[in-house]
Order: sequence, then structure tokens, then C-alpha cells
Amino acid sequence: MRCTPKPMEPLNYQTPPPRSGNWTLIWIISLVTASILLGAFLWMFSSASAPPPVATLSPKPPIVIPAPGIAPNIALPSDNQAIAAVTKTLDDLLAGKLNADPTFAPIARKVSAFQSWSITSITQQDQSTSRTFVGTLNSGNSVANFSIQMVKQKDGSWQVAIFSGPDR
Repeated sequence: MRCTPKPMEPLNYQTPPPRSGNWTLIWIISLVTASILLGAFLWMFSSASAPPPVATLSPKPPIVIPAPGIAPNIALPSDNQAIAAVTKTLDDLLAGKLNADPTFAPIARKVSAFQSWSITSITQQDQSTSRTFVGTLNSGNSVANFSIQMVKQKDGSWQVAIFSGPDR
């Protein structure tokens, strides 16, 4: 078998070369994309030319530690037994006397780093059978909020129902 060359067709300079429409479209898309990117680049640097505002640091406000004990003028005469019970409970917790008690051991671990307590409000619920004491536990320069709900028992004593305090 012998290969015979095809005759050459004469060039027609009036017709565009094949696929020239695709290259024109690619060229236009490239120019538009480059223009958009250049505009975004210039906008980014023109808006970044202004220096950012300088942040001023204000000093931390001092920690206000309330006076230990129960704040004045928040207790009613009917609160005396509940106050005596919560005072003994908080004093015993901070002194470590309740560390071995299985009921109070989790609370004792939470409050072991604190030296004093302050009660800032007392709320009465349930027709004088329950009191919620809200205050702070104090340790040097740190303060943690706590609340303790005391419930009156049938024998007249007051017991801890709920304690919520520092997450330690």
C-alpha cells in the first residue's frame, strides 16, 4: 500500500481560522477577570492605608469584696434560725470540718480555697419553710458567687437543700 498525499487546499484569507470564536471568548473572560481582581486588590490596599484605631486599655476595676458575714438590714426576725444554721454550715465548710461527711464532701472540695463568706440577700419561699441565701465566697483577691437553699425540717431544724457555687 502506498500513501498518496492529499492535494493542498488553497488558503482563503477571507475566512477566520478554525475555533477563533472560542479564543476570543477566552480572551474577553480573562480581561474581565483580571480587571475585577486588580480592582479588588487596589480597593483592599486603599482601605487598609488608614491606620487602625489605637485601642486604649482601661485599668481593671478593683475587686469589691463584701464584708464577711450577713449584710446589714437584709434579715427578718423570722430568719434567725435559718441564719444560725447557714452560718454554722458555711463556717464548718470553710474550716474543713465537713470534708469527711459524704453529703458535704463535694461542696467542701469546691469551697476549700476560700477563707470567708458574705451573704448579700435572703429570699423566702414556701410560707417560711425555705430560705435562699445568695452571696460570695472570698479568698484574698478572688471572689466567687454562691447560693445555698436551707429548708426547715419537721423537727424545726434547718438543713441544706441546694448549694450552687464555684465550679472548681
